[in-house]
Amino acid sequence: MSIRSSIRHKSYSSTLHLPKTRFGPKIPDSDNLNRLIKSSSDDVYQQQAQLLDRKKFVLHDGPPYANGDLHMGHALNKILKDIINRFELIRNNRRIIYRPGWDCHGLPIEQKALAEARKEDETRNLSSTEIRQLCRNLAETMIDRQRQQFRQFAIMTDFSAPYITMSREYEARQLQVFQKLVKNKLLSRQSKPVWWSCESQTALAEAELEYRDHRSVAVYVKFPVKNAEYLKDKIKIGDDLKLLIWTSTPWTIPGNKAICVHEGLLYTILQGMGERLIVAKDRAEELLKLNSDYEETDILISGKDLIGMSYFVPGSQDSFPVLHGSHVTATAGSGLVHTAPAHGMEDYLIGRSNNLKIASVVDGRGQFITENCPEQYASVRGLAANKPEGIWKVIGLLEQWGMIFHIDKKYQHSYPYDWRSKAPVIQRATPQWFVNVEKVKQAAEDSLKNVTFVPENGINRLSSFIRNRNEWCISRQRAWGVPLPIVYSQNGEALDNPEVVEYIVKRIEEFGTDEWFAEESNIQRWIPEKYDGNLYKKGTDTMDVWFDSGTSWTDLGNEIADVYLEGSDQHRGWFQSSLLNKVIASGKDEIFEPQAPFRKVITHGFTLDGKNDKMSKSKGNVIVPSHVMNGGGKPMLSQNWC
Repeated sequence: MSIRSSIRHKSYSSTLHLPKTRFGPKIPDSDNLNRLIKSSSDDVYQQQAQLLDRKKFVLHDGPPYANGDLHMGHALNKILKDIINRFELIRNNRRIIYRPGWDCHGLPIEQKALAEARKEDETRNLSSTEIRQLCRNLAETMIDRQRQQFRQFAIMTDFSAPYITMSREYEARQLQVFQKLVKNKLLSRQSKPVWWSCESQTALAEAELEYRDHRSVAVYVKFPVKNAEYLKDKIKIGDDLKLLIWTSTPWTIPGNKAICVHEGLLYTILQGMGERLIVAKDRAEELLKLNSDYEETDILISGKDLIGMSYFVPGSQDSFPVLHGSHVTATAGSGLVHTAPAHGMEDYLIGRSNNLKIASVVDGRGQFITENCPEQYASVRGLAANKPEGIWKVIGLLEQWGMIFHIDKKYQHSYPYDWRSKAPVIQRATPQWFVNVEKVKQAAEDSLKNVTFVPENGINRLSSFIRNRNEWCISRQRAWGVPLPIVYSQNGEALDNPEVVEYIVKRIEEFGTDEWFAEESNIQRWIPEKYDGNLYKKGTDTMDVWFDSGTSWTDLGNEIADVYLEGSDQHRGWFQSSLLNKVIASGKDEIFEPQAPFRKVITHGFTLDGKNDKMSKSKGNVIVPSHVMNGGGKPMLSQNWC
């Protein structure tokens, strides 16, 4: 035998110092695997729970959403929590309190339940109670499925006793936090612009938005001046004098109620094509690049002198004012700002302070309703406003009336999308319920001084989100959620005094939230006897799901969690809503304590696919953990833990 041959057949296993173990190299069969998982997770958790002399360590579980199978992001999150819990148990001799949870309400489950129901009968009209039962059944099914998948991770906990946001006990605690809003005068109903999902037909909170690069059609529009008495000594007043505005939302032009200028800016006139256009002096050069048929004049007008003018839309008898707006600048556009009070917050504030009509020109589906538009826009009725059909119809009318100066079909900018439907949202004035965050955010910020963040810059992110938030729209126009415990008179006035809300909350605790949505002509069982149940009706709004999960700390009783651990996107989401609700719950006589529900906040990054995109069920780019655990992973898929 050659030397090479002997080397080839020699075993080197005896030369390696390897640990000896009874575990085989193969994955155990099903029965042995289940026994192994139970003995290393469920049994360990129950055994250590009996060590009552040990100091408790509380890791509060951020509830995953009960919709669909688990993905690698769930595995990363749950396993990191398990590592921390086991370390505290073994290294620091702590007794672990870790109760898993599930987030159950909200739009994705409702949409999925409705889609499945329509497969069986497309024509059937479902009542709210029927929709809720379908949603509850789906959520229960998803919880059971996810529970079995989580158990395969051998997480040290008791999955048989989770907290569930749709349980009667959880909803009761959530409604008690809601009562604090009312008692401390933090809740108000206002008809003002909110972010609105036309696909989902509901209001959205800022935390439910995703900003993306977006291409819009932007237009410069010329509005003819009707009255300019203040300028008659400086320029000739005539039919050719017009105000030039710019907007990237031309569908809002039918809702125009004013044009804003800034009293501190200088304005000039561009002349050409038989007309004169008033624009900001600092914007003239850029505007002339868009149309060489115009030239700049040497006329200078103070913004203050433009205030009080009026203008009109051809074919209409109505006139609209020129107003001062502190938000107007000369860094973009024309230095004059189109103002539609029902479709933008700055516009709304201008509208309120100047008694302008505030009425949305679109309905809940995002389609034009001409009752709130000037007569000449009648032909847009029923069109989807923020889609090409509606946008180009409005632009076509403006062109017909000779009002278009320039069209930019490829205006690129950052724009908010609904994080669930992945569709662009709009701003639309509609009656909603708002929490006054302004009153509690200082206490919320102060509470963070006693919180440890890992990584340390987490405090900057969370503080920034709190600091820049003034209100929280918590009402949603969906059936699957915790109801706002508010009734209304026949003319729509809310009966929201603390006494009535407290009475309703007690009745909901007695009857359950599903019963609130039952149709009934007399609601006497829900309100105090001094009110006539025939003269009131129950509200149909449900609460923002971030308010749901943001009260999960109530499951801990009087305990403060040692650790909250979630993805870095939760500074904006669950961490923020939990902190705000904890401070709100501390309120007494409108005084709030700086209380945080956590002592330490730890964040991790996201699992990414081979293109470095975040794995997401909605994108369909997830890897099922069991596929990896069973040896089915593919080398071409990169697993990035950022």
